[in-house]
Amino acid sequence: MSFIDRLVLWAFCLMLPGLSQASYQCGIRKHSFVQLVHHGWTVEEGQWPWHVAIFQKQRGSSGDYACGGTLLDEKHVLTAAHCAVNRETEYALPPSKFELHFGQQNLSTITPNVQIRDVSKVHIHPDHSSHRNDIAVLVMRLPVRYTDYVIPICIDQKADINLRNLEGERGWITGWGTTQTGSISDALRTASLPVVSYLQCFNDNEAVFGNLLNENVFCAGDRNGTSPGTGDSGGGMYFSDGDRWVLRGIVSFAKADELKKVVDTSKFVIFVNVQRFLTWIREIIADNTPQSEKAPQRISERGTHHVTSSAGRTSEKFIGKSKTKSGVRFE
Repeated sequence: MSFIDRLVLWAFCLMLPGLSQASYQCGIRKHSFVQLVHHGWTVEEGQWPWHVAIFQKQRGSSGDYACGGTLLDEKHVLTAAHCAVNRETEYALPPSKFELHFGQQNLSTITPNVQIRDVSKVHIHPDHSSHRNDIAVLVMRLPVRYTDYVIPICIDQKADINLRNLEGERGWITGWGTTQTGSISDALRTASLPVVSYLQCFNDNEAVFGNLLNENVFCAGDRNGTSPGTGDSGGGMYFSDGDRWVLRGIVSFAKADELKKVVDTSKFVIFVNVQRFLTWIREIIADNTPQSEKAPQRISERGTHHVTSSAGRTSEKFIGKSKTKSGVRFE
């Protein structure tokens, strides 16, 4: 092979990563799947390519699986705030504590499709406290490479979408949470849940949900054992929107089973309403994106977005006023 041939081949190889990234669009999988946690189905490779396994590093070990998350773009992962804070102080854990796994199917197996990244920044919502504003963004030190098994999800651009339009619609959840046996699932599993009204959720358990229901969250569940389990926290709830998938919720909170001290799968689950936090999410992405890269970046197929506010805060309008009692997050 001549020097010129080698030079041409080298230049072509340099171009491949850019072409590869451009060929993937948010929320669109490269393979078709038949949509069949508790009473859920095992996920096929590439079925939910935006789902992320969040590990927390321990002293003397590579880390333990902690929570789920959702890939927004090459460098940002959305998860629940309680997955990224110290349980006692509620302060953000240091970035060095986290390890993110993309394209993972089984927790015990690292295949060639898996990409592992460290975290450089941890953003907890400024109004997070206890079960409120339970949302966080993890910024990766190095970007992921999009493949058939690692693709970002879309975030709907209509921040004021009325949740009533989603009532009765079924969204999909996925994770490695506890199964019927009470142990963490090694295989990634998935299930669908219907969104229910605030009133239905409130009436299900006023003592638990009464002080938690506001416009920043929504309820979902079948109350038949199909539910997120301990370990599914931080994972997303996805809805089909034509040819793409859109992130609408983050697994946050549910009532505890007093005897088993785990999630009561016969009750509804509270999800963070992602639409209420779009401005805050966009600000973080903009702050962590070099100016030269901002123009082509987008997190929705409906076009680029623009930051319109520097506050990034959300107001709460409570539906109920009862004192919160026994509940559990999905750690």
